[in-house]
Amino acid sequence: MAYTFLALHSVAYDQLLPIFLHHPVEEHTPANTYLPFKFWGGFGLESGRIGTLFTMYGICGGFVQFLIFPPTARHFGVLNCFKCCAVTFPIICFATPYTALIVNSSWQQAAIFGIMVVKSFAVIFAFPCSIILLTNSAVSLRILGTLNGFAVSISAVGRAIGPALGGAAFSWGFEHGYMIAPWWLLGIIAIIGAIPIWSLVEMDGFSKTDSDSDEDDEDVLGNIDEDSEAEILEGDEIMDFDPDEEALDTVDGPPLNQGPSRRKSSNFRKSSDGQTYSKLERRMSSPIGIRGGSVGPGGGRRLSNGLAASNMGQGTGGTSFT
Repeated sequence: MAYTFLALHSVAYDQLLPIFLHHPVEEHTPANTYLPFKFWGGFGLESGRIGTLFTMYGICGGFVQFLIFPPTARHFGVLNCFKCCAVTFPIICFATPYTALIVNSSWQQAAIFGIMVVKSFAVIFAFPCSIILLTNSAVSLRILGTLNGFAVSISAVGRAIGPALGGAAFSWGFEHGYMIAPWWLLGIIAIIGAIPIWSLVEMDGFSKTDSDSDEDDEDVLGNIDEDSEAEILEGDEIMDFDPDEEALDTVDGPPLNQGPSRRKSSNFRKSSDGQTYSKLERRMSSPIGIRGGSVGPGGGRRLSNGLAASNMGQGTGGTSFT
């Protein structure tokens, strides 16, 4: 809810601001101005000047994002920063239309740019804080994607409703002479969106409440200790390895290490009767699904059912391990 209301009034504000800056300046007279609520008028700025203001606004936003937000969030906490932003947004919305009452154009632009900078702080702090809090609320890695997808989908509704609602309020205010109409409407929405923020509790995140399935996922992703002994599953086998063990099959004829061969000479040895025996390698690449060290004959490791070698040195499909 907090993320949806944040997206609604923030996007609507950014949509209305260029219109407000470009709207012609109105001469305030007792006939058309009844402070503090009824008045009308904009800044009368050209598109080039508006673009310059937004360029400076973007530069300030990048500075805040990379240099100010990280240390501030670490020091005060993500939830406290989010609460501060929730208080700031209504003040920004309520104060924006009154800048049109400033007579001097330079002071007008300075005032609105100051409000834009404050909004830059609030927006850049609020959106990352809301995403961090949302991510930490997931109790398991399995639901994290679903949780974020649901939140983005619901916030998209707010992004769609906000500009339409703000535009309708701006049109109504133009017809009746109330410049405060769209801005105060966004301020009220910001207040409503701040209510659930004060009920939030910052959680530790799924990293401190991993389930057994999450631990298995981490192993598949590569957190495997090659030198550690793994547990043996039910139905798996343990095979003892003897460094001097010889293969069951013998090879007649000259040693295969003479002449071109893809086998290394260290894989064969000659017995006293002149026959050559193939010697088993100690380490081999693990098939998919195996955890632990080497597999096949010579590895007392945890073997995945149906994928590892049997005690006769046969792999899946009868392939011999050498």
